Amino acid sequence: MGAVYVPSQLVDISGLKSALNARYVGGSVLQKPIVASLGHCYFNRQNVTLSNGADTSGTYRKKHIVTTNACDIQCVFGNQTGDVAAPDTVVYTAAIEYPSGTVYPLTFQGATSATIVPGGIAISDPVGIDIAAGQDFWTRTCPQVAAGKKWPTGPAITTAVSGEGYTANVDYTRVTTGVTSVTAYCSCPMAILGTTNPRSVPLIALLGDSIMTGEGETGGVIYDRGWAERALNYQFGYMRIARGAESAQTFAAVGNRPMRMRLVNGCTHAICEYGVNDFYAGRTLVQMQTDLTSIWNTLILRGMKVYQSTITPRTTSSDNWATTANQTVTANESVRVALNNWIRSNPSPLTNYFETADVCETTRDSGKWKNDGATAFLNTIDGIHPSTAMHILMAAAVNTGMFTV
Repeated sequence: MGAVYVPSQLVDISGLKSALNARYVGGSVLQKPIVASLGHCYFNRQNVTLSNGADTSGTYRKKHIVTTNACDIQCVFGNQTGDVAAPDTVVYTAAIEYPSGTVYPLTFQGATSATIVPGGIAISDPVGIDIAAGQDFWTRTCPQVAAGKKWPTGPAITTAVSGEGYTANVDYTRVTTGVTSVTAYCSCPMAILGTTNPRSVPLIALLGDSIMTGEGETGGVIYDRGWAERALNYQFGYMRIARGAESAQTFAAVGNRPMRMRLVNGCTHAICEYGVNDFYAGRTLVQMQTDLTSIWNTLILRGMKVYQSTITPRTTSSDNWATTANQTVTANESVRVALNNWIRSNPSPLTNYFETADVCETTRDSGKWKNDGATAFLNTIDGIHPSTAMHILMAAAVNTGMFTV
C-alpha cells in the first residue's frame, strides 16, 4: 500500500498529518507555482463528478500545456467534488508522459501509490525533468477503488484531442500502452506544480458560477473552457474553483468553501465573476455588495489582488436571441445595472474590474444580448450563458498585463 493522506479535520496518526502539513507553504496546497493548464477543482455536480461504480480502476490520459518554463514537476490529487468530500477511499497511481511515449511514474513520499481518504489531498514527489513554456505533455492517472465504490472525476477528455482517452480496469501508468479514445469526464491532477525561474510567477484563482466554468462553449485547444481561461491563453498558471449555479451569497458563507479555498491559498491574483445568479434570485443591491465585498476580502487576506467582472445579461427570448426586440429582461434588472455601476467605481478593496457586461450587451445597461438580427443563439445559448463566440469576445476584456508579481 502507498502513503496515506489525511484531511485536516482528522486527528494526527503517528505524526503523519504533521509531516504532510510540513510540505505545504503556510498550510497551502500550492507550495510551488502552478505551471500547466487545467488547474480545476472537480465540479460539485454529482451526475458528472463520480465514476460509474462499475469500474474498479482505469487509466486516463490527459493533455496539458506548460505555462512557464518549469522543472521538478509535481501533481496534486484530491478526493473531493467541489466542497464535498468524495464518498470513498481511492488509491492513485500516476505518471507524467513527456515527450509522448516517455513515461515517468510518480511517487508519493517514496511510495508508488497514494491512498486518499474522502476529503484528502496527495502531492507527488518532484520529477526532475525540465519542460519549456508552450510544450505539451500528458498525465496518466489510475484511480482504484473497491467493488461498487466511486472516484471523483473533473475536467473532460475529448476525442478531438489526439491521445486523450480512458481504458477501464487497467493500470497504464508504468507503461506506454495507449488508452481508448473517448469523450468523458476524467480523473487527473487538480493542479500541476513546478519550480520556476524566477521563483515568483503570477498564479490566477478563478471564482464564479457556470459562466466561469465555460458553460455554453465547446472549449479551447484542450478543453480549457470559458472566457477567463481563454484570456489567460496558457500564459499563466491558474486554479479554477467555480461551481455551476453558485451565487455570491452561497460562496460568501464560510462553510461552503473550505475545501476549495485551500486550493487557491498561494495564488497571487483572483478573477471573481459572481453576481448573475444573485440578482436573478431577488437579492438586493446592498446584499450583493455585502456578499461580494466579503469574498474580495477573504481573497485579499490570502495575499491576492482581486478583479471583479461586470455582471452579464440574463433574458428570455421568443426567437432564440436572434433579435433585440424579442428579448425580455428579468424583473430585477435594475439591481444588475446598479451593481455594475458600483463595480465600475472600483470600490474598496477591489484592485480593478473587467468590463465583460459591455461586451455582451447591445448598449450599456440595456440588459439584452448582442445579436445580428437574424442568427439564433449567436451570442448566448439560453439567455444566461455566452456562446463560444461570445466567450472569445469576453476574453478580450481581460487585461492580463495587470497580472504581475
